[in-house]
Amino acid sequence: MTDLNSILIKRIKILRKRLGISQEKVSLAASLDARYVNKLENGKFNLSVPTLDKLIEAFGMSYKDFFEFEIEEDNELEKLKKLSPKEKEDLLIQCIKKSDVLNKE
Repeated sequence: MTDLNSILIKRIKILRKRLGISQEKVSLAASLDARYVNKLENGKFNLSVPTLDKLIEAFGMSYKDFFEFEIEEDNELEKLKKLSPKEKEDLLIQCIKKSDVLNKE
């Protein structure tokens, strides 16, 4: 994904999921057709400025907030992909130990 349209749509989709909002609820809040939102998120349509306005308003945020939020999931996933097999094993062991400690509490 290198074009601006794809980047913005990816941000919309990640933000919607992070906020725990369904496509249907976003479409209702933004006065958009639910099928349109689905096709938009799946790259079937290009994003227009008026639609971006509606979606940002539906998320209850400012343009500044929309463009500043970090996509942590992608960064963390990339870090995990770069780990060696030994580092992945060590991380898994740490997670299991932490899970055991939490279950005992």
